[in-house]
Amino acid sequence: MTSAIKRVFSIIKAWVFWNIYKPRLKKPLVWYRGSDNFLKSQHILEAINYIRITQLPLVFFEFGCCSGRTFSAALLSGEFFNLPLQGYAFDSFQGLPKTNSQEDGCFKTGSFAMSKKKFQKIVYAKTKKFLDDKYIVEGFYTETLKKV
Repeated sequence: MTSAIKRVFSIIKAWVFWNIYKPRLKKPLVWYRGSDNFLKSQHILEAINYIRITQLPLVFFEFGCCSGRTFSAALLSGEFFNLPLQGYAFDSFQGLPKTNSQEDGCFKTGSFAMSKKKFQKIVYAKTKKFLDDKYIVEGFYTETLKKV
């Protein structure tokens, strides 16, 4: 693909984001000022579009959901494409398990803790969709994921 064609696609993608997708988001830059929200939302929108095009199952799994920002962006992207996308959230809601400063650096045990109810409230506030408990797998991965 020539650089001129790539530039045209880049302009179209930016126009679609700013004029169609972004207005449907609920003030994403207010969620996390100075964050990577624009890039994250654009990346997730592209990923959901690939799912749509390839006709893969309309299910996604998020592991470690803390702020609900990525989970909400995925649900909104599915809505943008009118896809009945279903997400499953995997999280302990207790924050990180026991950490080791040598291996984990600045991350401490309990970092990123948030209650399941608060997570559900955040997802609802951002998407206006209530995430039922059956779509939330609560616990540490070592306890909730089975070996195959």
